[in-house]
Amino acid sequence: MESIFRYIVIIAIAFMIGKEVFRSIRQKSVDRCILAIIVLFGIVIFMSRSFLVSIRSYGYLEICITVLVILAYLLERSTKIYKLIRGMSIASLLVAISVFTYWNIKAQKITGEIDIVELNGFTMGRFEEVLFKYDGEPFSRHCSLKDYSSNDDLMDRYNVKLTLKPLYPHIVKLESITLIPKE
Repeated sequence: MESIFRYIVIIAIAFMIGKEVFRSIRQKSVDRCILAIIVLFGIVIFMSRSFLVSIRSYGYLEICITVLVILAYLLERSTKIYKLIRGMSIASLLVAISVFTYWNIKAQKITGEIDIVELNGFTMGRFEEVLFKYDGEPFSRHCSLKDYSSNDDLMDRYNVKLTLKPLYPHIVKLESITLIPKE
């Protein structure tokens, strides 16, 4: 669910940025509120990639925030609901940034633990990622695969080594990710 959600978000952000740039060029005016939402949304996505959150409700919360952001972009500018949704979007994104910042600060005081999980898949090419399950939830994260062959036997020969800093029972900070040979 995370990877599909991420691609939908990337497409939505690219569409919003392109449309806003085109609109501002045609009208020679910039909607600073929507640009702030786009920038904050990008920061939230970037910061969230360094954490593994295996609480199912977190995914639903991400979807709700994304819907708020997209609604804030699509609504007409003259309505009261427009101002309410845009305010809620900015507030929720600022709360998310604050939470991720707090987690980053808290993680600096925690010693890292190593966890070995099974490699469930990988993507090579433009985006090199490994797919794995942590705490029962599937995740995909960037991992350099340029030193490995592109055959499918990668899953049979390697496991994923995660260096984690546990913050809460289902929330960990991902410090590093590498592939190690299976024993």
